[in-house]
Amino acid sequence: MAAWTAATFKAARQEFASIADASVTLALNDATSELDPRVFGDTFDQAVGLLAAHKLSVSPYGQQARLEPKSGDGTTTYFAELQRLTRKRAGGFWAVG
Repeated sequence: MAAWTAATFKAARQEFASIADASVTLALNDATSELDPRVFGDTFDQAVGLLAAHKLSVSPYGQQARLEPKSGDGTTTYFAELQRLTRKRAGGFWAVG
């Protein structure tokens, strides 16, 4: 998927359909700036969507049902998926050059 918009994000994750476009756009922008495309490569947009969904879930508009029940630490299912994707894409040694 090319870069997310509020409309494409809401179409893909309909549980956020009632969230204002401005809030979705802000979460997408924040997620984009916090993730490194060099790490995620062709899964960068997927990672952005997962982190944005996590951010929206833990915001005041998020729903308790989105919390990962086993973690007990407030981790959302979206953040758990992002962590799995991160381990898959960047699980090895990285050097800054």
